[in-house]
Amino acid sequence: MKKEERIKPASAKDSGFIFKLAGISGISYLVFIVLGVFISQYLQAYQSVVVIWSVIQGIMITLFSAVFIYGLYALGKKYGNKFLRVVCISLIFVIIFSYLINISVFSTELINAITQAQKVVAENAMNLGLDISNINALSEDQAQLLISQVLPQVLPLFKNILIMLAIYILVMFTLSILLGIGLIKLKDKVKYAKTAGILEIVGAVLAIVLIGFLVMFVAFIFEIVLLLKEARK
Repeated sequence: MKKEERIKPASAKDSGFIFKLAGISGISYLVFIVLGVFISQYLQAYQSVVVIWSVIQGIMITLFSAVFIYGLYALGKKYGNKFLRVVCISLIFVIIFSYLINISVFSTELINAITQAQKVVAENAMNLGLDISNINALSEDQAQLLISQVLPQVLPLFKNILIMLAIYILVMFTLSILLGIGLIKLKDKVKYAKTAGILEIVGAVLAIVLIGFLVMFVAFIFEIVLLLKEARK
């Protein structure tokens, strides 16, 4: 009995630390998103700063996301919710894998596509006798003519990128729905779990419109709150 009494408090303390760390990681994730928007908007003139920040932001957001999801995994483990644990492990794998794909394949594909698209635009503008050194100087008719010429040639350049994005979005939204289901299963054990789960599902379903992302943001806030509350138990 003495041995069990020693183990249980330590285990509870470790769980509390994990939930607290996961909750803080969720908050840090939001902070880095806001900072990213600020830097991209107001520090565009400092390209080196923007590039360095984008690398740091990518690493930190991936790390914070993984730790946050691991907190939900620990929640599933604590209450014997195997379904939630499997979904969380899948999410962590997708988050890390997508980051590795982004830095190794996606970024290269995107840069190549943009470079080729710029050449296509320049060539078509030259053939049409248009000066695109100041794009704002083009009339509406000239802009429409250029777009009609360029668009059919540019879209195929982004085919692979669009396919990768579509697959990523489909997988993430599917996992978000499953995450919501897993959280709902904790409705009688964890405060706000049902609310967060329902919002997660609704947000994923409505993600085709902007309101869906707002709903998912609210779900994310509820998940942070429930993790921090769980840390105090």
